[in-house]
Order: sequence, then structure tokens, then C-alpha cells
Amino acid sequence: MTFPPGGGQGFPPSGFPNLVVIGTELLYSPSPGPGNLVLSIANVGGEDGYGNFYPSGLQVTDGAGNGIHLALNGQLVILGTGLSTAGFLSSIMVGSGASASPGIFLSGASNNDIVPQLFLFGESTDATNAAHALIAGYSLSGNTQAALDVDLVGVLRWAAVGTFINDVNLYRLAAGNLATDGLLTAIGGATAGDAWHSLGSPSATGYTVNQGRYRKNVAENETEIDIQLSAAVGGGTAGTYTFANLLPASYQFAGNYSRAYAFGYNATIAAGAQEGCVLMDSAGSANPGRVRIQIPGLSSGTTLGLTASVPLS
Repeated sequence: MTFPPGGGQGFPPSGFPNLVVIGTELLYSPSPGPGNLVLSIANVGGEDGYGNFYPSGLQVTDGAGNGIHLALNGQLVILGTGLSTAGFLSSIMVGSGASASPGIFLSGASNNDIVPQLFLFGESTDATNAAHALIAGYSLSGNTQAALDVDLVGVLRWAAVGTFINDVNLYRLAAGNLATDGLLTAIGGATAGDAWHSLGSPSATGYTVNQGRYRKNVAENETEIDIQLSAAVGGGTAGTYTFANLLPASYQFAGNYSRAYAFGYNATIAAGAQEGCVLMDSAGSANPGRVRIQIPGLSSGTTLGLTASVPLS
């Protein structure tokens, strides 16, 4: 049915108190014709007799492709300029979070779903997007431009879409805690520093641990170790002692062996006594990241220590 009929009469003064429309409803302005379709309500999208495309659901436009589209799955689409052959050019979508209906989808001035530039996913159970909270970049097949993905536990991943790998240089380790497993280099060639981290206690009998710490020298790709002890009252007991904390993976040197670094003393070591040293186990050893000290028995007040730089490569 077409209203108004050919005579051009308007709506009756009483209106339509009980109007029932069956099928697809298409409204035109100022008259039916190409580009004049301004409102459509349809269960199935299609094309009218004038070459105007309309999607399933409700769509209101200015006839040039600007407007809104409410899809039958509850997705709200803000229409950009120009209609594509699929019926509309999507600029912003707010939907369910599934692969075809992301929580928020922003596209550029390209064909609707082909080159998305930003996804914000809600909870999703589909296999494609279940692990993604944010994707920024391009997903066109074969596109190699860099894109950013943040999964639901906060891990950043930089790569072409579909080939994401975890970014070991910066990731969310825990709430309020960022971590790195690689080297961080600031723009301009300056290198990022590292705070000192505790080795814990070696439980060395008769010794006070004044320092037992490590950090990474990013510029030199080295781990720095700083260990300082002093013999307590009554003297220290000789032995091999292990620090409580292991070096994290990114602080461990490669290979399958141990490195030894000699202590310095402020007193003479008795003849025949064991020379003191620090032993560090490599990433490929049976005890990766372990730090031990071998020290002789020393009289009260004797101090020993070292600061060593350990190459990681």
C-alpha cells in the first residue's frame, strides 16, 4: 500500500488510532525515488524499486546515508556518509560482544565491516574474541600493519591482527603492577632504569646481611649484584648459604653453568681457609636464578662484599 494515494490527500484529521502495518514499511521524502528513502522497518533487508538499500531492523536516514540503524539483534549503528552495497557504512557500532557484534566497533571511511580500526569487546563466549578486550588496528586479510591487542588479563600484544603474541617487554603482572621480561628502551636512545630488588636472606650463621640485592643494567644488558655481609659478635660460621629469592627469568644469564665472583674483605683470611665467593646459576641449569655464597669463618666485625655486573648474553 502506498500512502498518500495518487490523489495526494494527506492524513485524515482523526489520524490512525488503530493502524496495523503488515510486511516491510518504507517511508520516502519528499517523494518515492532514488535517494529519498528516509525510514525503513523490515524483518529482512533488501532493495526497493528505486535502487535504495535497506537493512533488517529500523533505519532512519537523511537519504544520503547519515542516520541511525537499530538492528534486530539489538545492535545500534550510527551511519556515516554514503551507503555501501550492503546497505550502510558503519562508523560506530554498539552490540553484544560476539565476533559479528562487538561491544563497540569504530570503523574508518572504508567499507562497513571489512577494515575495522577499533574494537572494544564485552564478555564474549565465541572462540574468536573470547580472549580480547581491545583491538586497535586493521583486520583486513593479509594486512601487515601493526595493531594493538589487550587481552582480558591486561597483556599487551603488538602484531598484525591474527598473529598476536604476548608483549614480554611490558605487561600487567597483577593489579597495579606492570612487569617486563625484556629490555625497555626510551625514545631518543636513553635506557630505562631498574630499581633494586631483594635477594632475601641467605640465613648465614653468624653473619649480618647489610645488602643482598640485584637490578638490571638495561644499557649494558647486565644484571648487577650487590652483596655485603659482616660477621656478628662471636664470629661467622663457614659454609655455603643460598639466598631465599631466585633471580627472575629476565635477570638470568644464558647457558647451563654457574658464575663465580670473589668477595673482598677488610681483614686477612686465615691460611688454609676457604676463599669466599658468590655463585650464580644460569637459566639452563638445574636451579635457574639461584644465588649462593660460599664464605669462610670470620672473626667478629669482619666485613666482606662485592658488587658484580653479570652479562646476560
